[in-house]
Formats: sequence, structure tokens, C-alpha cells
Amino acid sequence: MSKISIVGMGRTGTTLVRSVIEHAEGGSRCGYYHFKTERKERKGSDEKWIICRRDFRDVLASNFRSTIRTNPYGDLKDFIDCKDNPCPENYKLFRVEYQAKMSRESKAEYENERFGPRYFISEDQIMSQGKKSLEEGWYKWLPDVDYIFHYEAYMEDKEKVITELLSKVGIGGVNAKECIEASDNWLKKNPFHASNKGIINGWKDVFSSVQEQLIIDEFGDWMREYNYIK
Repeated sequence: MSKISIVGMGRTGTTLVRSVIEHAEGGSRCGYYHFKTERKERKGSDEKWIICRRDFRDVLASNFRSTIRTNPYGDLKDFIDCKDNPCPENYKLFRVEYQAKMSRESKAEYENERFGPRYFISEDQIMSQGKKSLEEGWYKWLPDVDYIFHYEAYMEDKEKVITELLSKVGIGGVNAKECIEASDNWLKKNPFHASNKGIINGWKDVFSSVQEQLIIDEFGDWMREYNYIK
């Protein structure tokens, strides 16, 4: 059986696909790399690479949502607007949420704040995150990829997409429904991983209309190529 790796930008279904593949292979761990710089060796002749794609607005929103949520008291300087504007038109107000893993002292401190700390996502942060995701997490992998997993298609017909995926990477004799169930069970045990419960087009809780247009202006070619916008 070929060695299988999940490659490319995160927040696109990579963990979902990894759980499917590992269940299909009886629990064997598969490779998992977001950026090409994480992978030093060349692709082997017996390897299969899977990359995942999703509406880029959702990818970016999920990245910001997840990063801020999981670091409520960490070093967030890269995700905080350093300007004095209270709420610029092209920023979306974002509330940091408490995570159960925090210490009792931090929890008490958080709960004593009526609204919790707030941060802004700036234009520069969107541009920086977007460019890295596509350049390092898509285009540098794409020439050697064996299968592109389409997140939205999976959400519409899970069994069809997983059946196709398993066939493309050479895994036979496995029940697609069981693989899907294994992935769903993993997510139930790790509910914070899906930053917006996997909702398609759920980016509007993060980005304003101005920010959306910025994303389209800068990354629209990729989005048009894969039919996310016209």
C-alpha cells in the first residue's frame, strides 16, 4: 500500500481527511504537512499526496477564529490592531472566548470581565495570512498532488467523496460510511477543532463586507479557478 500524506493549507478539512485515512488503514499514522517548508524530503515514488480546498473566505476566517480563541491570554500582538481607531470600517470586532484548559485563576479573571477582551483583525493580517496560505500551503504542493479533496462537495455528499478519495489513493475493501463515522466521532471528542462547526460560508461572523472585498480583490483568481466566486 502506498504511503499517504495530507498536505497543504489547514482549516480546509485536513484533519477530517487524516482521520478518514488513518481509520481506513487500521490506525496507521499518515503524513501531515501544512507548508512545504515542513517537508524536507522529496516525494517518494510510492507516496500519495492529498490536498484539501475550501472557500478561501472560510479558510481565513477559520484561521483567525481558531488562533484567537485558543490564545486568549497569550501573545496576540500579531492579531491585534495597534492603531487607536475604535472600530475602523474594514475591521470586524472579535470577542475572545474562554477555553476550559485555562487555569482557575485565569478563568476567575475572565469571568469577572463582563464582555471579555476584544481584538481587531487588520488588513495587513488578512493579506499576510492569505498569501502564506496560498503560496506555501497550495501552489508549492500542487504539482505533486494525487487528489484534491473538496470540502464543500464532502459536506453535500460525504459517502460519494470519501469513496472517490479512497479509490484515488489506492485503498480498497474499506467501508466509506465507517470512515465518515470515525471522523465524526473524532470531532465529537474534539469540538473546539471545528472553529465554526464546519458551516459552509460561515465567514461573515469574522469579516465585514469591506474585508470580504479585500480578500476577493487579492485572492479572487484562486477563488474563481475553483468556482467559489464568478
